[in-house]
Amino acid sequence: MGAGIILKLHGLMDKEAMVFLEIDALLKKIKPLSHYGKRLLSDPEVYFRGDEQPLRAHYQRLREVEPLWKDAQKEKIGRCLTELKNISHSLKKIEERELPSVVDYFEIKKFLFFFKRLAGFLDASPKIGALYALHFDPIVWDILDPRGSGQFFFSIDSDYAVELRKQLEQYRDLEKAGMKRICTKLERLYDLSLKNRMDFLLERSDIRNHALRQSDHCSVISENAFSVHYRVIKSEQDEDYSHEIEGLNAELDAEEIRYRTQLMEGLSQYVGYLRQQMANIGELDRDLAMLAYKSQYAACLPQITEGENCLFVEAGVNHDILAFCERKGFIYDPLTIELSEGVTVIVGANMGGKTTSLKTIGQFYTAFALGLPITARRFSSTLFDALHCVYRTREEEGLSGFAMEVKRIRPVFEEGCLLNLIDEFGSATNPKEGDALASSVVKHLSEKESVSVFVTHFSGPLDYGNKRYQTGFLRRHGDVILDGDNIYQYIDHRLEPIEGTDIPQAAIEISRALGLPSAVIEGARKIAGIQHD
Repeated sequence: MGAGIILKLHGLMDKEAMVFLEIDALLKKIKPLSHYGKRLLSDPEVYFRGDEQPLRAHYQRLREVEPLWKDAQKEKIGRCLTELKNISHSLKKIEERELPSVVDYFEIKKFLFFFKRLAGFLDASPKIGALYALHFDPIVWDILDPRGSGQFFFSIDSDYAVELRKQLEQYRDLEKAGMKRICTKLERLYDLSLKNRMDFLLERSDIRNHALRQSDHCSVISENAFSVHYRVIKSEQDEDYSHEIEGLNAELDAEEIRYRTQLMEGLSQYVGYLRQQMANIGELDRDLAMLAYKSQYAACLPQITEGENCLFVEAGVNHDILAFCERKGFIYDPLTIELSEGVTVIVGANMGGKTTSLKTIGQFYTAFALGLPITARRFSSTLFDALHCVYRTREEEGLSGFAMEVKRIRPVFEEGCLLNLIDEFGSATNPKEGDALASSVVKHLSEKESVSVFVTHFSGPLDYGNKRYQTGFLRRHGDVILDGDNIYQYIDHRLEPIEGTDIPQAAIEISRALGLPSAVIEGARKIAGIQHD
């Protein structure tokens, strides 16, 4: 994950929460095409409580663009976005009065070339260009393309430079012609085959060596016991144009600096315009990537709730879990839940999907706080001040696990409107104290304005929760004999609202299917007071 994302999301959640919620995997599903869209997504805007109006405007723009984008020239626009490279470094040189190189001007001109094309393809959907304030200014293009070539190739294009190059080419042609005459003469006199080469080798025993060593048109480069290496040169009597060529090159260098300076002066007043268009292109590209994500994953554009602290998901889909279920042939149960101020307690057997539901809620809210579409039939939420996750990894067992739980849960008691996702707090210590601690946490948070979700195996927290859900019941399986290979597909992972404070009891039946001895199962049923079906 890019450092920009980590730093930008730090105000919403800590790094550990980002890992727990798998935010990196979420953001990788959004795929902008241009450098500017990718940079914007790597350093995303995060919306907090108080930012309702800009977030609403963002989603409204997506709603307006979506139908227009369906009829746009997607492939051509996509190719233009791919070609829009980063010119920030070149513009910075202009801002800081550091003379840009020819390569810098080439990059700026190439950017303008593809920006011009992009604007042309958007002419068929002018409202899209207007929504993102995209505007191609031909004056900027003319500065870099004064002769109207229409190409993105760049060269020093002053009249004086053109004249100097003509003179330079003339002298270079004279120089080449002179050397060609010398080569022809050497070939005729000494029976050589130079083939447009200015150097050649002869065996040391070759009788021609004596004459060539005396020639004004040959110079020995090197020799050894076997051969002599010669270079073709001019004599003092031959016409020499090197002085003229050197002088013209110096004039061309001076003209290049003058011309590059002139271009810097001309472009300096348009740097702000170019930077604004770069930002606008980034927003367009990012939003088009969001709409592509929305289409691919059947996502929705959410609603923003004000006046009450709540979060609602209808038929939400975690597509990573869905893909896993499809590979395994399991049934996937979409998430539907309604959260409000206080604490919503979720209970159920292991394998029931409680932690997965918690992560999915956290992913959905993070996507909402980043302005992304949500992979659900409907989603609405308040904007919160922060999102806190309390959990324990597999590596954090025993005292270390309990210590980490306590460390992670402390921020949920801070002031403000928070979204707290708490996974089995207290389960790392002894059950009696763990139940008491979990119950006290739920009781305390139930009186807060924050919205908290508390996943637990304990029964005590149910007495203090404002809402209660259960998950992990077994589906009807008829005559199918449950075992370790098939039981997962018969576990119902949907969240169902419950009344009362009884923990749903599916663990004993699941244990039987997973192979515990019958005597142990029967003993557990008696102790728990569970009757046979």
